[in-house]
Amino acid sequence: GYLGNGVIVGRMPPPKPPVLGSTAIWDAVWESTDRILHAAPDSRRAIVLFTDGEDTSSSRKLHEAIEYAARYDVAVFSIGVADQQSYGPANHDSLKKLSDQTGGHAFFPKKSDELTEIIRQINQELRSHYLLTYCASNATAISKPSKIKVQLANPKSQDSARLSYRRYGF
Repeated sequence: GYLGNGVIVGRMPPPKPPVLGSTAIWDAVWESTDRILHAAPDSRRAIVLFTDGEDTSSSRKLHEAIEYAARYDVAVFSIGVADQQSYGPANHDSLKKLSDQTGGHAFFPKKSDELTEIIRQINQELRSHYLLTYCASNATAISKPSKIKVQLANPKSQDSARLSYRRYGF
């Protein structure tokens, strides 16, 4: 029984089973990141996530999933899909945040015909990836985020280039 003020007398009730149709997106990102680390330790790592962006049953929070994926350089490419008539639009804010902060990109197709082009774009981005690193010259610079300017030598590349980076330093 329950006496109030957080006092429970007797056994704790069993945990509730997941509700049919519930989603644990942030737990799935965490688990996928963990599995990718062991499967592909020395290669470019990415998750392509098809979801409506509504997490209803994760034990982890969005920021935890972002930090874990970013810490291990796993880019999340979110494809926000939802049945708008039954459930409303996909959650753009959480999916953009997840993708942007892990170095991926979020897509929100309006028609299923757009999926082929989205997959092509993800494939292109994963295959044309360049990695730049920066090491601070002193310990003081490490404690504060630094601003870095990246300039392309070929002016024609400026229009087609896109900068993706993780927002957490580990």
